[in-house]
Amino acid sequence: MNIKELRQHLSTLPTIANNRRISFKELVKQNQTNGFSDLEAKLFLLAKDWAIDPNLPAIAKKHSLKKTQVKELLSSPLVHAAMLHCRELYSQHSIVDAAWIQNQRVRGFHLAMGDGETYRIDRNGLQCEGQETNLTAARGFLNDLEKTNNLENGIDARPMINVVNNGGTVHMSNQEFFAQFSQGSENPLGSVDEGEFEEIYNE
Repeated sequence: MNIKELRQHLSTLPTIANNRRISFKELVKQNQTNGFSDLEAKLFLLAKDWAIDPNLPAIAKKHSLKKTQVKELLSSPLVHAAMLHCRELYSQHSIVDAAWIQNQRVRGFHLAMGDGETYRIDRNGLQCEGQETNLTAARGFLNDLEKTNNLENGIDARPMINVVNNGGTVHMSNQEFFAQFSQGSENPLGSVDEGEFEEIYNE
Protein backbone atom coordinates (compact mmCIF):
# COMPACT_ATOMS: atom_id res chain seq x y z
CA MET A 1 0.00 0.00 0.00
CA ASN A 2 1.24 3.48 -0.81
CA ILE A 3 1.01 6.49 1.49
CA LYS A 4 -2.31 7.59 -0.04
CA GLU A 5 -3.91 4.21 0.69
CA LEU A 6 -2.48 4.14 4.21
CA ARG A 7 -3.89 7.58 4.93
CA GLN A 8 -7.25 6.51 3.55
CA HIS A 9 -7.22 3.43 5.80
CA LEU A 10 -6.52 5.54 8.89
CA SER A 11 -9.28 7.96 7.94
CA THR A 12 -11.83 5.12 7.99
CA LEU A 13 -11.08 4.13 11.61
CA PRO A 14 -13.39 6.75 13.20
CA THR A 15 -16.19 5.44 10.95
CA ILE A 16 -15.53 1.90 12.15
CA ALA A 17 -15.80 3.11 15.74
CA ASN A 18 -19.06 4.91 14.99
CA ASN A 19 -20.54 1.83 13.32
CA ARG A 20 -19.78 -0.16 16.47
CA ARG A 21 -21.25 2.63 18.58
CA ILE A 22 -18.07 3.06 20.57
CA SER A 23 -15.62 5.90 20.96
CA PHE A 24 -12.30 5.93 19.13
CA LYS A 25 -10.56 5.43 22.49
CA GLU A 26 -12.60 2.28 23.04
CA LEU A 27 -11.70 1.11 19.53
CA VAL A 28 -8.02 1.39 20.45
CA LYS A 29 -8.62 -0.63 23.63
CA GLN A 30 -10.45 -3.32 21.65
CA ASN A 31 -7.51 -3.63 19.27
CA GLN A 32 -5.07 -3.96 22.15
CA THR A 33 -6.88 -7.16 23.11
CA ASN A 34 -7.56 -8.61 19.65
CA GLY A 35 -4.11 -8.18 18.10
CA PHE A 36 -4.92 -4.91 16.29
CA SER A 37 -7.26 -6.59 13.83
CA ASP A 38 -8.52 -3.21 12.57
CA LEU A 39 -5.02 -2.00 11.67
CA GLU A 40 -3.63 -2.51 8.19
CA ALA A 41 -0.79 -5.07 8.23
CA LYS A 42 1.75 -2.64 6.76
CA LEU A 43 1.03 -0.14 9.53
CA PHE A 44 1.42 -2.83 12.18
CA LEU A 45 4.81 -3.81 10.70
CA LEU A 46 5.83 -0.16 10.73
CA ALA A 47 4.88 0.08 14.41
CA LYS A 48 6.75 -3.16 15.18
CA ASP A 49 9.94 -2.01 13.44
CA TRP A 50 9.84 1.32 15.26
CA ALA A 51 9.41 -0.50 18.59
CA ILE A 52 12.52 -2.59 17.90
CA ASP A 53 14.76 0.16 16.54
CA PRO A 54 13.45 3.75 16.23
CA ASN A 55 15.84 4.64 13.43
CA LEU A 56 13.93 7.09 11.24
CA PRO A 57 16.10 6.97 8.05
CA ALA A 58 16.34 3.16 8.13
CA ILE A 59 12.62 2.62 8.69
CA ALA A 60 11.67 5.14 6.01
CA LYS A 61 13.93 3.33 3.54
CA LYS A 62 12.68 -0.13 4.54
CA HIS A 63 9.02 0.82 4.10
CA SER A 64 9.58 3.01 0.99
CA LEU A 65 8.28 6.11 2.76
CA LYS A 66 9.55 9.61 3.39
CA LYS A 67 10.71 10.39 6.91
CA THR A 68 7.91 12.93 7.35
CA GLN A 69 5.41 10.27 6.29
CA VAL A 70 6.76 7.81 8.87
CA LYS A 71 6.28 10.44 11.58
CA GLU A 72 2.79 11.16 10.31
CA LEU A 73 1.71 7.51 10.38
CA LEU A 74 3.23 6.85 13.81
CA SER A 75 1.30 9.80 15.22
CA SER A 76 -1.99 8.00 14.53
CA PRO A 77 -3.42 6.82 17.90
CA LEU A 78 -3.96 3.23 16.75
CA VAL A 79 -0.49 2.92 15.15
CA HIS A 80 1.07 4.48 18.23
CA ALA A 81 -0.81 2.05 20.46
CA ALA A 82 0.45 -0.87 18.34
CA MET A 83 4.01 0.41 18.70
CA LEU A 84 3.69 0.63 22.50
CA HIS A 85 2.15 -2.86 22.56
CA CYS A 86 5.10 -4.30 20.60
CA ARG A 87 7.60 -2.43 22.76
CA GLU A 88 6.06 -3.92 25.90
CA LEU A 89 6.27 -7.43 24.44
CA TYR A 90 9.92 -6.98 23.48
CA SER A 91 10.77 -5.64 26.93
CA GLN A 92 9.50 -8.92 28.39
CA HIS A 93 11.58 -11.04 26.02
CA SER A 94 15.17 -9.99 25.50
CA ILE A 95 16.20 -9.76 21.85
CA VAL A 96 19.86 -9.35 22.74
CA ASP A 97 21.37 -12.67 21.70
CA ALA A 98 24.33 -13.79 19.60
CA ALA A 99 22.45 -13.26 16.32
CA TRP A 100 21.34 -9.76 17.34
CA ILE A 101 24.88 -8.78 18.36
CA GLN A 102 26.25 -10.14 15.08
CA ASN A 103 23.66 -8.15 13.13
CA GLN A 104 24.61 -4.95 14.98
CA ARG A 105 28.29 -5.52 14.14
CA VAL A 106 27.48 -5.91 10.45
CA ARG A 107 25.24 -2.83 10.58
CA GLY A 108 27.99 -0.85 12.30
CA PHE A 109 30.50 -1.94 9.65
CA HIS A 110 28.28 -0.64 6.83
CA LEU A 111 27.85 2.68 8.64
CA ALA A 112 31.63 2.92 9.14
CA MET A 113 32.14 2.33 5.41
CA GLY A 114 29.77 5.19 4.60
CA ASP A 115 26.98 2.98 3.23
CA GLY A 116 24.35 4.63 5.43
CA GLU A 117 23.57 8.07 6.77
CA THR A 118 24.52 9.05 10.30
CA TYR A 119 23.63 12.07 12.38
CA ARG A 120 26.25 14.73 13.05
CA ILE A 121 26.55 18.33 14.19
CA ASP A 122 27.70 20.93 11.67
CA ARG A 123 29.89 23.93 12.44
CA ASN A 124 26.80 26.02 13.19
CA GLY A 125 25.68 23.58 15.87
CA LEU A 126 22.79 22.21 13.81
CA GLN A 127 22.01 18.52 13.43
CA CYS A 128 22.37 17.14 9.93
CA GLU A 129 22.68 13.79 8.19
CA GLY A 130 25.55 12.59 6.09
CA GLN A 131 27.74 9.68 5.09
CA GLU A 132 31.25 9.30 6.42
CA THR A 133 33.87 6.63 5.88
CA ASN A 134 35.81 5.68 9.01
CA LEU A 135 38.32 2.99 8.03
CA THR A 136 39.63 2.63 11.58
CA ALA A 137 36.15 1.82 12.88
CA ALA A 138 35.46 -0.46 9.90
CA ARG A 139 38.67 -2.38 10.58
CA GLY A 140 37.63 -2.79 14.22
CA PHE A 141 34.25 -4.23 13.20
CA LEU A 142 35.94 -6.66 10.81
CA ASN A 143 38.35 -7.78 13.51
CA ASP A 144 35.40 -8.41 15.85
CA LEU A 145 33.59 -10.40 13.15
CA GLU A 146 36.76 -12.37 12.47
CA LYS A 147 37.13 -13.33 16.13
CA THR A 148 33.49 -14.28 16.67
CA ASN A 149 33.39 -16.43 13.51
CA ASN A 150 36.89 -17.93 13.88
CA LEU A 151 37.77 -16.67 10.43
CA GLU A 152 41.01 -15.56 8.86
CA ASN A 153 39.96 -12.68 6.64
CA GLY A 154 43.33 -11.04 6.18
CA ILE A 155 42.60 -8.06 8.42
CA ASP A 156 45.78 -7.79 10.44
CA ALA A 157 45.99 -11.59 10.30
CA ARG A 158 49.46 -12.15 11.77
CA PRO A 159 51.81 -13.95 11.80
CA MET A 160 51.99 -14.23 8.00
CA ILE A 161 54.99 -16.07 6.59
CA ASN A 162 56.52 -14.87 3.34
CA VAL A 163 58.90 -17.29 1.64
CA VAL A 164 61.37 -15.35 -0.52
CA ASN A 165 63.70 -16.80 -3.17
CA ASN A 166 65.39 -15.57 -6.28
CA GLY A 167 62.31 -16.37 -8.33
CA GLY A 168 59.88 -14.19 -6.41
CA THR A 169 57.89 -14.15 -3.20
CA VAL A 170 55.31 -16.70 -2.08
CA HIS A 171 52.75 -15.47 0.46
CA MET A 172 51.08 -18.09 2.60
CA SER A 173 49.36 -18.20 5.96
CA ASN A 174 51.11 -19.93 8.84
CA GLN A 175 48.50 -22.72 8.56
CA GLU A 176 49.50 -23.37 4.94
CA PHE A 177 53.17 -23.11 5.76
CA PHE A 178 53.14 -25.62 8.64
CA ALA A 179 50.84 -27.96 6.67
CA GLN A 180 53.91 -28.80 4.57
CA PHE A 181 55.40 -30.59 7.58
CA SER A 182 52.41 -32.90 8.07
CA GLN A 183 52.45 -36.47 6.88
CA GLY A 184 50.83 -37.10 3.52
CA SER A 185 51.15 -33.47 2.42
CA GLU A 186 50.98 -33.02 -1.35
CA ASN A 187 53.53 -30.19 -1.20
CA PRO A 188 56.39 -31.33 1.09
CA LEU A 189 59.36 -29.09 1.69
CA GLY A 190 61.49 -31.46 -0.41
CA SER A 191 59.73 -30.24 -3.55
CA VAL A 192 61.05 -26.69 -3.11
CA ASP A 193 64.63 -27.36 -2.04
CA GLU A 194 66.25 -25.44 -4.91
CA GLY A 195 67.45 -21.91 -4.34
CA GLU A 196 67.97 -19.98 -1.15
CA PHE A 197 64.94 -19.38 1.05
CA GLU A 198 64.38 -17.03 3.91
CA GLU A 199 61.47 -16.87 6.35
CA ILE A 200 60.24 -13.34 6.98
CA TYR A 201 57.63 -12.75 9.71
CA ASN A 202 55.12 -9.96 9.52
CA GLU A 203 55.55 -8.20 12.86
